[in-house]
Amino acid sequence: MIIRLARICVTLSAIAPVACGATDFVRPDPAELRVGQVTYSQVVAKMGAPSSTREVLSNGEKIKTITYVSNTGGEPLEAGVIPTRVIAFYFHQDHLVGQEFVSSFKADHTNFDDAKIAGFEKGKTTRSEILQALGKPTANYVKPMVKETSTDAIGYGYTTTSGSALTGLRVSTKLLSVAFDRNDKALEISYSAYGKAPPAQESYAKTFPTRADKATVYVYRADFPGKIFSIPVSVNNTPLGRMFGYGFYALELPAGTYTFKTRADKDAEMTLEVQAGKNYYVWLSMSFGMRMGNPQFKIVDEKDAKSTIFNECSMVTTSAFPNVAP
Repeated sequence: MIIRLARICVTLSAIAPVACGATDFVRPDPAELRVGQVTYSQVVAKMGAPSSTREVLSNGEKIKTITYVSNTGGEPLEAGVIPTRVIAFYFHQDHLVGQEFVSSFKADHTNFDDAKIAGFEKGKTTRSEILQALGKPTANYVKPMVKETSTDAIGYGYTTTSGSALTGLRVSTKLLSVAFDRNDKALEISYSAYGKAPPAQESYAKTFPTRADKATVYVYRADFPGKIFSIPVSVNNTPLGRMFGYGFYALELPAGTYTFKTRADKDAEMTLEVQAGKNYYVWLSMSFGMRMGNPQFKIVDEKDAKSTIFNECSMVTTSAFPNVAP
């Protein structure tokens, strides 16, 4: 629902340093451009011409999205990060129905303490308790950005991009959205995260362990075409996150059949049946395309895959499925 749309913002922040036409902007006070109360023309009059415009679907309704990207404004919150700020506005029938802001600049960063999410419960946790725990939200939504059963929703998002076009870019992101009922209690809580694994976890994953009760599936990218672009990867329609070149996932999955999908200049998918106690190696290869490249999933020989992953790839973690870990 909301998280799917919020990834538009995360994608832009990930590629902005190398691929987007950035324009400086000052984040407006959310009360000044209040969701549900202002129009498209009022937002553009305040913000100026957007960096990009697109159309998406939310709960069956067409939503117009405009986005502003800025790469200037001081130092990043975290060392080694390419600082970026992005604000996105969503419109339905010319009225503002959602806005999101993400920044990795120290001055206005949107980092939040995701460890506190474990204490939130559907039907129990109130809006005020979430605000007390995490502070002011960086995203707000009303219908049709939320389902008919919800009154509205708030969100928190933080994304960092590091590396370079030559060495490959690395993205970490975390997204939380909370929809509320008429009693101002959490009706839906959606959280997703992905990013570079800690060194100890990556080192362990590169020993290529097996588990008797689950299959271990390595999905990796290891070729030059499109390496600076992140592409979405999903398993059985559950998003893992986005992968740049020379990254890999190490997933622990119950025995069964899984469909892997991605999208770049073209769509690609592959169905794989896995058995507990075995390791599988899936190469998400990229050939040159119009912009990002043409993807293809391939089952790879274990010896070749292990050598490539060990010597060339960095581990990426996801909250969608269990990851290989010590």
